[in-house]
Amino acid sequence: MSKEEGQTSAQLDDSLLPYLRAAAALLLALMLLPALAGRIPIADDLGGAHLPLRRFFATCLANGDRSDWLPAIFSGFFLLGEGQAGTWHPFHLLIYRLLPLPAAYHVELLASTPIIWFGTNRLLGRWRIGSAGAIWGATAFAFSAFNLLHYIHINLIAVVAHIPWIVLAIDIALRDRSPHRRALAWVAVALLTGSQLLLGHPQAVWLSIVAEVSYCVATAVRLRIGPMRVGSLVPAKCAGVLVGCAQLIPTLDGLGHSTRATVDAVFGTTHSLHPLNLYQLVAPYLLEERVVRILGGNTHEFGLYTGAGPLVLCAWLLIRRRRLGPSKPLVLGLLVTGFIAFLLATGKYGGIYRLMALLPGVGFFRVPSRFLLFFHFATAVLSAIALVDLDRVAGGAERIAWRRFVPIALLPVSSVLVAALALRFEVSAVHRVSEALNGDWRLIAAGPLVISLCALLVILAARGRLWALPALVLVSAADLGAYGLSYGVYGPWQSIEALSNPATGLPEEAAGRVVAGLSNTAITSGHRTIDGYVGLFPRKLLDYDDLDDLRLAGVEWVSRGYAEEAGLELARNGSPWLRIPNPLARIRMVSEAQPRPDPPDSAPPPDPRTSAWVEEEVVLGGGAVGQAELREESPGRMLVGTNAQSRQLLVVAESFHPGWTAEVDGRATAVLRVNRDFIGCVVEAGEHEIRLVFDPPSRRLGLVLSALGMVWVVLQGVWLWCRAGAIALARG
Repeated sequence: MSKEEGQTSAQLDDSLLPYLRAAAALLLALMLLPALAGRIPIADDLGGAHLPLRRFFATCLANGDRSDWLPAIFSGFFLLGEGQAGTWHPFHLLIYRLLPLPAAYHVELLASTPIIWFGTNRLLGRWRIGSAGAIWGATAFAFSAFNLLHYIHINLIAVVAHIPWIVLAIDIALRDRSPHRRALAWVAVALLTGSQLLLGHPQAVWLSIVAEVSYCVATAVRLRIGPMRVGSLVPAKCAGVLVGCAQLIPTLDGLGHSTRATVDAVFGTTHSLHPLNLYQLVAPYLLEERVVRILGGNTHEFGLYTGAGPLVLCAWLLIRRRRLGPSKPLVLGLLVTGFIAFLLATGKYGGIYRLMALLPGVGFFRVPSRFLLFFHFATAVLSAIALVDLDRVAGGAERIAWRRFVPIALLPVSSVLVAALALRFEVSAVHRVSEALNGDWRLIAAGPLVISLCALLVILAARGRLWALPALVLVSAADLGAYGLSYGVYGPWQSIEALSNPATGLPEEAAGRVVAGLSNTAITSGHRTIDGYVGLFPRKLLDYDDLDDLRLAGVEWVSRGYAEEAGLELARNGSPWLRIPNPLARIRMVSEAQPRPDPPDSAPPPDPRTSAWVEEEVVLGGGAVGQAELREESPGRMLVGTNAQSRQLLVVAESFHPGWTAEVDGRATAVLRVNRDFIGCVVEAGEHEIRLVFDPPSRRLGLVLSALGMVWVVLQGVWLWCRAGAIALARG
């Protein structure tokens, strides 16, 4: 490029910057509107899983209670082990302790997007693709379909928000000449890794590791960086893992007591992206659910649409493939990244994911389609490189012949053909594997229209119409926002008043537990359930489709739909909730204990009012059943008073976990597994006070290791900084 051409390009770059910044600011402002309107997004997992858990977490912080154990779902649940509330993350501890729940929830929801944007912008700045390219690439990625559709997976996106910053730190550690900046990068890698782990989404951390290792290898090979410098990052990752052990160790504990600990190879490929979803690139609103779903799956897991602007700009790179200059290696690397990411996302359909699943631990993760994260990143950065090149061409540096625009013209043509054929034949092939066509033809037409408009704007810009570039940026941003924001951010809302006074539809007089389905919303109104919705479902031995086992769990109400599906014979009363007669008390005494049948059957103990199953031999005194009274309770802590005429067993219908401890009148006693799923302890005759506390060793070990990790990071950071100073002095 000549000096004059470079000056022209820089001037055009500067003229485009206000429009690029305005597009990013507008999209971010649109994300803020629900908060400004006093509305709480509750789409999908937000309302059904995350919001109730964070409400519980905030309540525990306000009351000075531990949030490790959640009594209100699954008859008691190891929430810290499940991890997705991120209860040990400093950011969560700060906002949910200092802010009202709605404000803290909005801060957590909204924080990830600007963090992604700024991290990507800084990373692309180091890749030297120009200010305009860095801003557009950051916007296209931060507001991509992956990030906006997964807005409902609040902690997954929070982990993803760390990835550009970690890759940036790795880039500095590998390529920067300043020893001081490399020392800071080492600390950043460690702390960001620990932060990711504390957020409690292991699969997202795994995606980050894939990105980090791939970038390290590619950079080291391309720049011939020695193994010593690359290897210096390994201790940083290890220190970061130690920092995150406060969450990691309990997560491993929770995994061991969950249904996921025994999954087969098929589990890891569930929710694979079917290749038919390629149609989304040119017809994003063709189907009612937007995506082809085979054997389950959700729209947010299969969102492949890159946006019309990035798609057309990638086609521009095809035209310019021989004139990319210094950008050519980066373009080739991104093309390879996007292609491999797509193949990995297809899971069982693509083949290579099965090889990755052979790595230790990867088989515990499902939804291979989440590798679309890297597909969207690659297309976003490719579109940024294309925008910079188009910017230069628009300045008059070159003239493009009309015939060269054929690849771009094919995009609107293919978009129209896909929509027309689908309308003509009603996508009969897709009907067998997914939902129906979108009922609104205007939405179906929106895809071809916006792709045609973006294609036209690219062609006009390439022919010297400078106004077409800002128009392309604004149209592309509007398209990304309309597609992504309409799913989660502008999905179902709830008012702050409704959050304070939730209406769950459950019977107000319910004193015992209920069966509420795959949702945690029942706990917001004070109900206790034997089910719920989490990432690591706990293993249960009782058959909760059996009426006798439901009584053992103290269940008083079940939904009519659940009763019909389970075949429960209960009196119908016109209500959506049916009462189970004679449920057993949650806390009670029994005077007889019997070994649990092996293998277990579905029959209850001979008389569950006076006897219970235990895992080991227990000698009791028999006679009349004593009395038990719950005197105090907080999450993971119970104080029970008992009075019995003989040696008896205290039975508490709270989920068993080895982390439970018991004291009888201040003396430690063993906690037994009772009636397959619950806890209990032996109590001698007379009046006694029993204190039950949930204090798992994994929690204590995790905290100790995290403290050691922080000490390591601080000491290593100080040593590296001092060493960098010594090197600087030596260089003089």
